Amino acid sequence: TGDPGLLFIDRINRANPTPDQGPLEATNPCGEQPLLPYESCTLGSINLTRILDGDRLDFGKLEALVRLGVHFLDNVVEVNRHPIPQTEEWSRMNRKIGLGVMGFADMLILLGVPYQSERAVELAEAVMSRVQQAAEAASAELAARRGNFPAFHRSVFPGHGTQRRRNATLTTIAPTGTISILAGVSSSIEPVFAFEVQRRIAGETYTDRHPIYARHQKAGRAIDGDLPDRLGHRSPLAPENPGGISEIYRQRRFQNGQPARDDHGGGDSRPVHGGHDHEPQGHHRLSGPLPSGPDPLGLFAEKRCVFMTSGK
Repeated sequence: TGDPGLLFIDRINRANPTPDQGPLEATNPCGEQPLLPYESCTLGSINLTRILDGDRLDFGKLEALVRLGVHFLDNVVEVNRHPIPQTEEWSRMNRKIGLGVMGFADMLILLGVPYQSERAVELAEAVMSRVQQAAEAASAELAARRGNFPAFHRSVFPGHGTQRRRNATLTTIAPTGTISILAGVSSSIEPVFAFEVQRRIAGETYTDRHPIYARHQKAGRAIDGDLPDRLGHRSPLAPENPGGISEIYRQRRFQNGQPARDDHGGGDSRPVHGGHDHEPQGHHRLSGPLPSGPDPLGLFAEKRCVFMTSGK
């Protein structure tokens, strides 16, 4: 999603938290965190499936996880070992951290909420605003005990009336490609790419089934009929939904560039609806909710313009 990447550098610089230190000219390799020369950003992501309490979200647990995450990431900045003196100097000067989320699509599935629905947008706004607000409070608490980040007096925060801030940035939406696999959840805020894929590692091919898909298979439940259809995950490329992206996807489903198998188990031969089944407009719209608060490089920034880069 989002390749080739698109970055609005002027928009990013209008939100630079430390403009006196120079303009932002580049991001980290994945594109979610604009950085000054020699800076680094310590990232972490909250698994949103862990804040579910039945059919509701436990916002108290979410806020507690945010506080823990900010504290943890600030500790990492302190103890990290750097390859050269410049990265240590700049990383500690601004103490940038990027706390984000993963498992958003899985959270929606478990709640029975379609990914491209109004309710999904409302939940994104509710979750991300809580994350932003709790992160700001946690950084202020740390600053009261440990001090503001060293370049605080040269940042935009005093002009906003902020008195305590331990970290120049707090929140970032990273792709979470590897860590979401380790956690067994959908990546970042993206829809499930495919419920079953093949991975080639060191010459070996492995079949990777999404955990929710695997549980349905084990229970003998029809994946397509019981899960994606129930949640409104019908493909916009299917015949009953004209006006989709590409005619080729009307004729054949693809996974990792190869024709998908027709037999997905569970006695249901219809294709599993994954990330390519969503219309770009709906995907784009869901990527737009912005949290409240003055964090210059905060959550979901300018994701209205490009799917996989952020920085408010």
